[in-house]
Amino acid sequence: MAIQSTLRIFALLALLFISGVSTRLFASEQKSEPVASKLMVIKYHNTSGHDDHHAYNFELIHRILEITRPEFGDFKEEPYGQAPTAKRQAALLSEGKLLNVHWAPPGTDIALADVIPIPIDILRGLQGYRVCLVNTQASVDFSGINSAETLKGLRIAQAASWAEIPIYRFNGIKPIEPPTLNGLYPMLGLKRFDCIPLGVNEIDTIYKLEKSQYPFMAIESSLLIVYDSPIYFYVSKKFPKIAERFTLGLNRLLANGDLDKLFNHYHKKNIDQLHLGNRKVICLKSPFSNNPKQCRQPLLLPDFIKHAKP
Repeated sequence: MAIQSTLRIFALLALLFISGVSTRLFASEQKSEPVASKLMVIKYHNTSGHDDHHAYNFELIHRILEITRPEFGDFKEEPYGQAPTAKRQAALLSEGKLLNVHWAPPGTDIALADVIPIPIDILRGLQGYRVCLVNTQASVDFSGINSAETLKGLRIAQAASWAEIPIYRFNGIKPIEPPTLNGLYPMLGLKRFDCIPLGVNEIDTIYKLEKSQYPFMAIESSLLIVYDSPIYFYVSKKFPKIAERFTLGLNRLLANGDLDKLFNHYHKKNIDQLHLGNRKVICLKSPFSNNPKQCRQPLLLPDFIKHAKP
């Protein structure tokens, strides 16, 4: 009897031990999910109704995330709807809570934040091709403007904190600096300045959006201001996996031709309508550029501009 009781005790202890091990193994398996199954949340700046001219950037982000789904899994896009200054955006990007991805030229507050750059120019230099938004009621003669020196004769306006302001200053031009983009339009109506240079990638959208409220607006037809201004994605250093995903996605879209197709879908019509190949080119040197050939003559325009329809 004593032997049987002892055996029963050992059997019970063995069952308890096996049960405990199984429970711990099950709990361990539950905790260790594969990285790819975790939802990747992408947070970028998009103030609805005010950032329509960035529609290409928004779709590009979505395409990058979709094409890398096999390696990185599901994702969620969380646009941040406030409109902070570039300095505030840079701080939020470094912090990584409200923003973890943004785009900007090198040398700017965003580029100098605590970020990982993805050095592929998503706009193929187009951000540095600028055309003037003007007031048709102002008697400004653009016919004599044909160089960086003569451009100094125009009153140029840029919203405060825009990345382009240091470029104009570097070339001896002192822009007038209202605090916001929306503040520029009423002042243009009051003839406080002669030209708001805007990117070829954005000017047509902005013009169509604002024309009804500011009927004096027009897109000037003779000048093309050019400077080095590549646009890169920047990812908060707190999210290196997002940087890996964006690098893979952009390179994959480049390789399969989808990046060119998307670029043409959003920008080819604007390039054609603005007749960029027929304009007088005024080149400005950028203090942020490492290109030793910037503004060398003859200035070579990219094929997508040279071949624009007359």
